[in-house]
Amino acid sequence: MFQRRQIAFIEDVSELVTVAAWQDIVRVDLDGILFYNAKFLELVKGYWRCGYAKPTLMLFNICGPHQAGLSPHLDATTFRGVRIENTPVWMQNIMVKSGLFTDYLVKMAQVITWCYRGEEGTFTYWPDGPLEPPRRLQHPLWNRGVVVQNELMFHRGDAVGRPDQRAVDGLKHRSLMAYSAVQGRWEITTDGAPIRTYDPAQIRFLAHWNAEVYADMDEVRRVMDHTDDLTHQMVVDRLLADMRAKNVAVSEPNDPLHDLDWIHALMHTYTIAPTTDWNAAA
Repeated sequence: MFQRRQIAFIEDVSELVTVAAWQDIVRVDLDGILFYNAKFLELVKGYWRCGYAKPTLMLFNICGPHQAGLSPHLDATTFRGVRIENTPVWMQNIMVKSGLFTDYLVKMAQVITWCYRGEEGTFTYWPDGPLEPPRRLQHPLWNRGVVVQNELMFHRGDAVGRPDQRAVDGLKHRSLMAYSAVQGRWEITTDGAPIRTYDPAQIRFLAHWNAEVYADMDEVRRVMDHTDDLTHQMVVDRLLADMRAKNVAVSEPNDPLHDLDWIHALMHTYTIAPTTDWNAAA
């Protein structure tokens, strides 16, 4: 499952879509210049060498200096019949780590782009699998992008900014972040009180565009017409049979998405993650 994953670099995103500034993307994509971008679709079809692709989601991340989580991860993996719309992410990731459901995998690819001139904030990824050394997309990160499949490649966003800039005293879940045209700076407030400001160069902007990819029209129909879907019970039966073949003591769950003993057994059996000691260089 975690054989070598290719990663394609886009050195100048402006060749794909032209905007006056990245803030224009965030306001609204009224013309669909990003979501239905023909060049993005060609990129992901070329990545998989497939004939068809359909955009599924687009998200943005705007952040100032902060300490990223230390654990690399996979994005939620999509299978026919088992998707983010009806299944917890942890179950989707157990399924892909088990290697038991590749015949139901929905091909995906992402175009990810950065606009950032500050310090750190790089992208670490494991293209040769989780047990091999990682690589890092280094600066410059302005107007640069990659084509990847982050459901099958461990990756992480690295810490942003200098270490002495990352803590934000007074930050709460209800805190807000906005750009002040008067100050020409970004500002974080808690209950209306400013607690931190940033210069524009300290802000990292990331755009993440995602698409499903299909080899041919037969695969398009199989996915969209749901003619060969998994059910949750089929997933449980296959996992249960595999664990018992591995001599794992486990009972059939009554509620497989909430049974804690079942969930712990799955995580113990199918845990795989990078083991390379790379944090010192992050």
